[in-house]
Amino acid sequence: MHTLRGLGIACAVLLPVGSAYADGRDDAAKLLLGKWEIRQKLGEKEASLTLVFKQDGKLTLKLSGPIDFTLNGTYKLLDENTLEMTAFFPDDAKVEKVKFKVSRDTLELIGEEKEARKFTRAK
Repeated sequence: MHTLRGLGIACAVLLPVGSAYADGRDDAAKLLLGKWEIRQKLGEKEASLTLVFKQDGKLTLKLSGPIDFTLNGTYKLLDENTLEMTAFFPDDAKVEKVKFKVSRDTLELIGEEKEARKFTRAK
């Protein structure tokens, strides 16, 4: 009997936490959708990296500047702070888990090297 009561109490405590976790992840997923851009100098030229997150889990990465190329990929939210992105190269696929913070107008990605990349929502 004590075991059942303990499980009942645990469920009563954990269910609202699980719901809040799901809400945070859903909010992050909605904010992430769309086109994001970052610009920076590479040598003498300016380069831009554009990320496009689509609702179906597809991702497009486009680099413009000294070198132009586009990669297709996929993404999934592991939780409201962690994103897994896969970029498909001609002979390989690269998977990277990054921490992220997203708001209406900014997206900050923090990769394995712990350096933050700040993107702005492209118009």
